[in-house]
Formats: sequence, structure tokens, C-alpha cells
Amino acid sequence: MKVIADQARVNAIIEQVATDIASDKDRLGADANWALVGIRSRGDLLAQRLAERIGVDQVGTLDITLYRDDLSEIGPQPVVRTTEIPFQR
Repeated sequence: MKVIADQARVNAIIEQVATDIASDKDRLGADANWALVGIRSRGDLLAQRLAERIGVDQVGTLDITLYRDDLSEIGPQPVVRTTEIPFQR
């Protein structure tokens, strides 16, 4: 398997994305209410890591299992998990 990014490179990419988001957050001002929502099953981990780096308290998870274009390849009984967005917009 070809490695596209090792752990150090992934951390650097996440840090760059966090820096970009933080600059927008600073530009929009302290009054802006920020939240991050990640798609299960790895986007939620990414959202959490970004939230920790930029100081966002509102983090949610979205399950898109039934909307995937490869749903037929997942199997006859895909596992649908909860969507958790514990905050209001």
C-alpha cells in the first residue's frame, strides 16, 4: 500500500487547516458562534482534533451511511449510527 502521508505529515496538515480556520475565526470576530461537525467515521475525529486546536467547544457528528454512493458495497445490513449535534445553530 502506498503511504500518502505519515503521522508527522497528517499532524502538519491538521495544524495548517487549524491555522486557516483560526484566521477566519479571528477575522470574523469574537462574537461569531463556531461549531464543527464531522462525518462519521473519521471526519468526526478530524473535527474533534481541529476543535481542540482552535478552541471550539461545539463539536458534532453526522452519520451519512444511508446516503453513501457505495451503499450496495457495504453489505446487506449497513450499520447506521446516530447523528449527534448537541447544540443549536
